[in-house]
Amino acid sequence: MWIARLRAFYEERRRRGPGLLALAIVGLLNWIVSDALSFTAIVSELNIDVSGFNRVADTLLPDFGLFGLMFISALACWLLDWDRLTRAIFFVANGVATFNVTNYMVDLIFSITRREGNRDAALLLVDAVLVWLMNWVVFSIWFWMLDGGGPDRRGTPRARRVEMQFKQQEGGIPGWEDWRPGFMDYAFAAFGNSTSLGPNDVSILSRRFKILSIVQTMNSLAVIALIAARAIGLFTTTRG
Repeated sequence: MWIARLRAFYEERRRRGPGLLALAIVGLLNWIVSDALSFTAIVSELNIDVSGFNRVADTLLPDFGLFGLMFISALACWLLDWDRLTRAIFFVANGVATFNVTNYMVDLIFSITRREGNRDAALLLVDAVLVWLMNWVVFSIWFWMLDGGGPDRRGTPRARRVEMQFKQQEGGIPGWEDWRPGFMDYAFAAFGNSTSLGPNDVSILSRRFKILSIVQTMNSLAVIALIAARAIGLFTTTRG
């Protein structure tokens, strides 16, 4: 009897399960990257008077503790089936993560001209990979949360208009009649934006999703074209 109840509980709440895991990954990546990077320190080295900015940045660039608190809150709301509050926490957490990953990107760009030697090249390459991963997961969550009104509404009468058109949704494909996208489908679409700098098997329909895709692609392009290229260049220069 308890197994049936546990299975029913899982079936009711599994739609947001992958998002909780993704939120935990974002918090972990933010904690790792924030230990190595400091946007306010870079700005201070440029001798800019930004005392007020520093206070704002210190508030908006939290460590893993704040993300851990938001994750625990989201987990509790998920267990209690408080969908609206869970969604609100996801929005706040991912909004902060988006702000953070953009600042980390700027931090790395400011710092590339001051890096020298194999050690700095290796650290820069590791930082670039971490920021790239965080950028990918953050935008995967945005697509998953927003398309069709979110995971709780997709495939139901409460669903909103589709903003990402997957091939399986076009119809006429045997075996895919009742298919609806899950978190991994949005993660794959976001991975395409980050690697091939554009969507692969999906069509972006709405303006806001096009804006999100542009921002994600620009962040990824900055990592690949500027930061990673600089790190590889440092290795080559040192060996030469």
